[in-house]
Amino acid sequence: MTNIILFPRSQRLHKVQISSRHRHVVAIRVVDGADPAKTRWKAQRAIQNASGFQALNGFDDALAIAKGWHIFGVRNARIAVFARQISSLILGGLVRVRIDGKPLRRRLAA
Repeated sequence: MTNIILFPRSQRLHKVQISSRHRHVVAIRVVDGADPAKTRWKAQRAIQNASGFQALNGFDDALAIAKGWHIFGVRNARIAVFARQISSLILGGLVRVRIDGKPLRRRLAA
């Protein structure tokens, strides 16, 4: 007799179609209830890689604890890199991200 092992499907992000423009408006909110400061530190690296150190102005522990939105701009060439780097936090339900007003959400892969 053969045992069939079923593995859970991997999680992925829904595809979001964004317009081709020079700069995109990205909004991020930390929704982690357990340790928002640690989650902010993890998200900070993706923000800095996508848009530079200036994009971190105002993105501090107080904003993360208050679950406020942080808004910054990202060039078109770096938006896909940002989405890949922040995807683990989105899939974990630790942050909410909107690109040009469209939310990045998780889904189960088919």
